[in-house]
Amino acid sequence: MKKLLTFLFVVLPSVANAQTFSVQNLSILGNTESAAFTQYGVMVGGGASNPVAGISPGTSGQVLTSNGPTANPSFQTLSLAGFVSIAATANAVSQSSGIGGTLLFTTASAGMYVVYADITCVQAGTAGTASLNIFWNNGSAAQQATTTVTLTTLGNESSAGYVILSGNAQNISYSVNVNGASGSPLYSVRIRLISLG
Repeated sequence: MKKLLTFLFVVLPSVANAQTFSVQNLSILGNTESAAFTQYGVMVGGGASNPVAGISPGTSGQVLTSNGPTANPSFQTLSLAGFVSIAATANAVSQSSGIGGTLLFTTASAGMYVVYADITCVQAGTAGTASLNIFWNNGSAAQQATTTVTLTTLGNESSAGYVILSGNAQNISYSVNVNGASGSPLYSVRIRLISLG
């Protein structure tokens, strides 16, 4: 127990001049001379011949990453391959009339995307509908998907999610058509475009 407490004391960041502090008294751990470790590095289990090893610090933004069960971990740049990302967003709040064709995103390469589209009545009128249209091109032909909400009940909502294939250098856009509106209804639109690669 005494040796364990000594070890815990040694690695506390409050130790003055930790870079040159000698920890030879922990010889049971192998080579624990301060010169064996890089400043701001990490101590890890090093194996039977040298139970403690030092890992050099990485650069800003890198993460400590496993290199398998027979090698020390190392600092590496995090790969975002396979992660989804939000490519574009659109918010049009408290709209009283239609919205003409509006660019959401231009693709840099062909790929799969998910479009989440929501249109909600935020002020009820006496009549009317609002249709949210999503436009894209799969590289062979123009495509369109539409979701419609009635504008006669506050909180009426229409949401849709579309998995789409877009061709290279193609525009993904949206518009809203308002039909037969009376009684001053208002609607809000929210769109999220997620790239799947």
